[in-house]
This record gives sequence, structure tokens and C-alpha cells, in this order.
Amino acid sequence: MDIAIRNWASDRLGRRAFAESLAQQIWAMANLSEGYVVGLEAEWGAGKSSVVNMTLHHLLHLDLSHSSRDPAFNGDKGGKEIAADLDDLAVHYDAIRELHEQFADVPYLHPDHYHRAIVTRAENDEVMRKRIYRYFRLRMNAHFRPRNLVVHFRPWLVPDTAALSSVFLDELTKSIGPLLGSDIEDAMKNYTAVVKRLAPVAGVAAHAVVPGSGNAIRDFVASLGNTAEATLESRKLKLEASLRKLRGQKIIVVIDDLDRLSPKEATEMVGLVKSLGNLPNIVYLMSYDPKVLCRHLRGVLRLNAEEYLEKIVQYRRNLPLLPADRLLTLLDDCRTELFDSASPELLDRARDANFYVLRQFIRTPRDAVRCGDWAVRAHRILKDQTDPVDLLILEVLNAKDTVLYQWIRHHLSELCSGEMPNRNSLEQALEADGIEVTEERKYALSQLFPAASQEFHRPGNNSSNDRLSKRLRVREYAETYFELSEPATGSGKAELNRLFAGEDPKIVMTPILERSKVSDYGSSIRAELLDTIWEHFSRNPITRAWVGALTDLGPELIVFRDRDTGDIFAPDNLRRLTGAIVSGLSQLNIEDKVNLMKFMLARSEDLSLVASVLRRIGSTREGNQDGEYMGLESVREELVNKLEVAIAKDRVLSSAYPAHVVFLASEILGPHIIREHLNRALRLNRYFPAIAQTLLNEGNSSDRGQFYSLMSNMSDFADSDLFIQVARDLLGDRGDEGIWAKRTIDALLRSRNGED
Repeated sequence: MDIAIRNWASDRLGRRAFAESLAQQIWAMANLSEGYVVGLEAEWGAGKSSVVNMTLHHLLHLDLSHSSRDPAFNGDKGGKEIAADLDDLAVHYDAIRELHEQFADVPYLHPDHYHRAIVTRAENDEVMRKRIYRYFRLRMNAHFRPRNLVVHFRPWLVPDTAALSSVFLDELTKSIGPLLGSDIEDAMKNYTAVVKRLAPVAGVAAHAVVPGSGNAIRDFVASLGNTAEATLESRKLKLEASLRKLRGQKIIVVIDDLDRLSPKEATEMVGLVKSLGNLPNIVYLMSYDPKVLCRHLRGVLRLNAEEYLEKIVQYRRNLPLLPADRLLTLLDDCRTELFDSASPELLDRARDANFYVLRQFIRTPRDAVRCGDWAVRAHRILKDQTDPVDLLILEVLNAKDTVLYQWIRHHLSELCSGEMPNRNSLEQALEADGIEVTEERKYALSQLFPAASQEFHRPGNNSSNDRLSKRLRVREYAETYFELSEPATGSGKAELNRLFAGEDPKIVMTPILERSKVSDYGSSIRAELLDTIWEHFSRNPITRAWVGALTDLGPELIVFRDRDTGDIFAPDNLRRLTGAIVSGLSQLNIEDKVNLMKFMLARSEDLSLVASVLRRIGSTREGNQDGEYMGLESVREELVNKLEVAIAKDRVLSSAYPAHVVFLASEILGPHIIREHLNRALRLNRYFPAIAQTLLNEGNSSDRGQFYSLMSNMSDFADSDLFIQVARDLLGDRGDEGIWAKRTIDALLRSRNGED
């Protein structure tokens, strides 16, 4: 249930000025010859009840300001209080009232008792104690001598079985009491006795805003009826005469959230206001959603609802429009919890989500409060298992676009992979399921899934490491966002924490890798493990033990590429291992870096990983960080020996990832040596898949999908004609040879057609 704010101190939407203006207009109404109906209009959830509360809050302070010129108690010298100052003072008053249960029964609390037992205990400042005490006495005086007697009805709180008109009038009678005089009390009793029989309605709850106004409303309604034989008209005339005697006083009847009633109840409530609306010195303040209320009236009365309402409501005010940025301040508490200690990258992504998604879907204060509450509840369960930006976006869709939310839930595999059924576009897949592809939905999907961003040409919400961030777009984590339970993939947090707790890393990593071989989520387990290591060494220098462990286990990990998506630019295991080692090395001095590289070379049987690392840190290409660079001359002797042994023992093309070894050998030993090595393998019809992977460039496009092209400098590494001839000979073979032969010939044809 949404909770409306009680006063301006909780106003985060800047509506205080509007509420004060409305209060001043109502307060200025005096000696009304007929009743007056004010309609506060806005869509459901826009914050009407909060504005009503602030209006009544300020209305009371206008009364207190008016009476403050006179002494409030014996010894008080009097003095004009400004209503705005009283608004500020009320914050202290309310805080004290909440702290002390004895304040609950205000009419029976002696002023001196209040002063001694409560104010003195709660306030240390002597000046503030005196001001709060005077404020208390002003409110007490207003209770006994009200200038504006406010009665707040909440019809939606009454059980469906209650007669709304009867409860409405009974509570009105009980609330007025003797404060307005016995004439009004008797006249109201007589009049409502007849009205209750003529206008049965469904149910209403009343709450007197001014302390003690319960008796006042009882007198007001009680004055409706006296003699059973009197006609309704005569009783009404008598009541009108009594109400006209109210000089400088009036009754304000507040009926909140009419749009929350059933059509029949709403219609009967409006009809009751219509029948009582012309009684003098009574102001009705009704809040409602005009579209909903008119739909209710139209359905029950079968008439022009707008014209009907126009005849009843003399003054209609719409809530001020809220700028999107101000509305989204209601999410501040949510964002504080979700993005506590967030990285600059995460905060940038949160700002993008705010601009492209939240601003589009959150239209009312109720939307903001509801979406924020849902996101916080989900985050508290899955704090370490989901990405907070993705989670916030998804919970906004859950609250505001259930259709799209459920569609995402049932198409996670396709959205994460970027491949829709029957090779349809994402838009075609949505339309096939009867879902309108709106701009709001395009932006939301694009923020969550790269495939949507690419197709719709809308900004994506990209992170440096999707798997480490546990993004929704990573299939193994996607179900977690919907099931609100930890994923059955990856390693436990405690297990990963052991990696850096001082134990031998190889001993900790080995059982994780063994488990990945028999798990349905092996790719996720390995990728999460390496992403965690990479993230750690982006902040910490790498050690000899870690270099040894990654060198020993590297070839086995490289064979499993474990890309997050079908995107060729997504990290695979070789890139993760290289990134972890290079990041850790970049934080060492040059001497330690050289020693570790010599250690890695000496330890490597398979040169795939060490070649990838050396090509990265030995590169002087633009963009290479200074901390990563290490001239290869410092390890040239060891490197030459290692490469010569690898060629002699036929370990180049049999390595886990031959391309890096081939390219490094060409650079260190000379292109003629590695060219002869590859040509010899081609003549012997050996290692063709490894050679093809080295000499073909992998590509991907939206229209062609995955494809391969010939390296422009292919002849530097092998005899081009020989390579193509071997590929033709292997066409049609089963296994990797046939697959790579076809890819080679396809690349050749594309090259001849000018497609590359």
C-alpha cells in the first residue's frame, strides 16, 4: 500500500508551493452563501493524497497564524506567527509526538504536563522549547475554537458490506460535536436522518484532522433532523439557516481518492456531494483521476459524465506536472542501496539506464516508489549474483511493462545469443508474438542485450566484463534475475576467495577445472574463474606462484574458448589468461617483470600463452600502456632457444593456439624459418586446421553472420598456392580438416568476388 506524506518536510517533488496556494484559496473563502466544491485532479498514483495532506497541514497553520496575534495562554504576550514558520515548527512538534505515547490523547493532556514531561525532555534549546510549547497551545485553542473545521473522509477504507451514505453521514455527525453550536447539531441530525434513507451508498471512513473535531461533526450532522414529520426541504432550510450563522467559520469536507472506489460507490459518493453541495459555509475538497471517475459515472448513469461532473465541481485544479529528473529523485534511496561503493563504470551505466529507460517508464510518484521498492527487495536477495543496473531495469519492466518482462523471460536464450528463431529479426520475433515494438521498448531491450542495441541502433549499456559483472546478457546468469535465487553455475564465492588467500593457486584451481569438465555449465565455471583472476590482477601485482599456475593450466584452458557470446570480439580464455598476466606484470618493476617472463618461458612446454603475453607486452603499437611494455631483447636469448626447440620438436602447430606462436617465431627467428616450417607441414598433409586458423581472419556481420577471409600477407607465412591446393584436396573430408578446408575455399571465393 502506498503511503502518502503528511507534511512538507517529506516533500521531495517540490509541490509545497502548490499545496500552500490551494490552502490559501480555501482559507480565504468566507461567508459562503452556498457550498463550494474543489476538485483536485491527477492520474492514479500521481500523489494526490500527499498534496491533500500538505494542503490541510498548511490550512491549519493559516488558522494558527490568524489566532496567534492574541495570547495563547496566561502569561503569553501574543505575537503574530507566520504560517511558513509554523510549517517548520511542526516538524519538531511531530517528531516529539511520535516519540511519546502519552501524546496520543491530546484533549486530555494538561499543558503544564506537556511542557514539563515532553518538551523539556525532547528539546535542549530553551528558545525552541518555548516556541514548541506555544505551538502546542495554539493547536489546542484551534481545537476548541476552529476557524476551519476539517473532516477527512476516506471512502475506500470502508468494508464493501457497509452502506457508504449511512457511514458517511454518521461519521460526519459524530465528528462535528458541539463546537459549532447546538442549532447546527440539531439541524444536521434531522436532515441526515432523511438523506440516509433516500441516498443509500456503499461506505465511508472519516477522520477528523483538527484534534477534537469528532464532536464537531457529530453536532453538524446531528442538526439535520429533529421532527420525524418534517419534510426534507424544511429540514434543509433549517440547516441552511443555522449554517449561515457561522461567521468567519466554515466546514471543510475532504473526500480522497474517489477513483479507488467501485463504479457504483464512486457514483453514489458524487451524488451525495451533489445533494449536500449547496449548503452554505461548507467546502468540499475531492481528489480523483478524472478519466477513471468519468468512466465510472458514464457506466452507471449513462450520461455525459464530463458535463455532469462540471456541474458539481466549481473549481478544478490539476496537480503540477513533474519534470522527469525531479520525479526520479524518489529513487534516490533505491539507487544508494544498489550502487553503494559502485565503480565509476557502474555509475556511468546507471546514468545511461536512468536516461534511456527509467525516464521513459516511470511517470508517477507511485511508479517510482513501487519500482524502487521492487528493485531493492530483489537486490537484497541477489546482491552478489546480479548486476544492479540490469536488475533495476528489469524490475522497472516487471512493474510497468509486464508483457515485455514476460517476453524477455521466455526468450532468454535467443536474446543472450542474439539469434532469434527462424533467423528472424528481434522486431519480427516481437511482432510475431503480438507485442508492439515501441520506442520505450527498443531502448529498454537495447540497454539489456547487445543484439537489440545492434538491430535497433539504440545505445547499449556495456560493461568491461559482462561475466564478472553477472550481466543479464550472460545466459548462465539470466535465470537468476527472474527466479530470485542463486544460479546453479560457477563457483561459490568462498571458493573463489581462496584463490587469493595464500594457498597454492594451482591446488585451488585444479578441482574447479575438473568440475567444469563434467558440469552442464562448464563454460561458465571456467570463464568466471578466469574473469575473477583477471579482475584481481588488474589491481594487484602478479606473483611467481600465479605465473606458474597459469602457465601449467593455460593450454588446457585455452582449448576451451568459452566466449561469452557468439561475438568474435568477446573475450575467450586465451584473452582472459593473457589479460590477467599482463595486468599483473604491469604493476611490477622492469627487473621483476623480466625475471617472471624468463621463469614463464622456462616452464612452458606449450608456447601459446607465453607467446600471447610476449606479443602483448613487447608490442609498441599505439594504445599499449607504458606499464605493460617490456622490450623482447631482455629475454631474446631464452626466447630464441625455446622457439628453436619448439620447431625442432614439432610443437608449434601442435600447440593449443598456434597463431601466436607462429607470429612470434616469424618476428624473432625470421619469416623464412617459420614459412618453411608451415610449408613442410602442408606437403606432409599435417596440421592443416592449425595452419588454416593461423592464415584466415575470422569475421562477423549482421548480414553474413560468421565468415573467414584470407590474410593479406598470407604468403609471408606459407606458400599460398600450396595452401589452397591442400584445402581443395581436403574438401569433403570429415572432421576438422574438411571444416577448415571449406572455410578456406569460401574465403578464397569471397576474395575473388571482392567481398573482403
